[in-house]
Amino acid sequence: MSGYPESQTSESEGVANLARPSKLWLFIALLGLVGLGVTTYLTSNALSHTEVGCSLSGCNTVLASKWSKIFGIPVSVFGMATYAIIMLSALHAYQSPVDDLRGRRIVAGIAGIGVLASIYLTSVELLIRSEE
Repeated sequence: MSGYPESQTSESEGVANLARPSKLWLFIALLGLVGLGVTTYLTSNALSHTEVGCSLSGCNTVLASKWSKIFGIPVSVFGMATYAIIMLSALHAYQSPVDDLRGRRIVAGIAGIGVLASIYLTSVELLIRSEE
């Protein structure tokens, strides 16, 4: 008795099915790619000093504020690096054996840092837009 459901034909086939990484990692990689695209657009506009297309008022005010740069580097550059790491780590997690947790741990750590940064930056954005 193998411990796998009877519908499976062999024990090795059941182990292979259990060892396959979730397609969720591909979805996370896709989200990382979308985030990378958005932050690349914002970085491009920040470096060329052009206005962004935005459906909300005050976007360009926020992007031109003193909070839009860290040590003279646009914040979106850090976002680009974050999304690139998330995308590549998710692809690593998808392609790696299930017991290799490096990619998964990197995605979780970077995503946690990204969430905290997003909460902070959203608070700053709301503050700047309310002063407008």
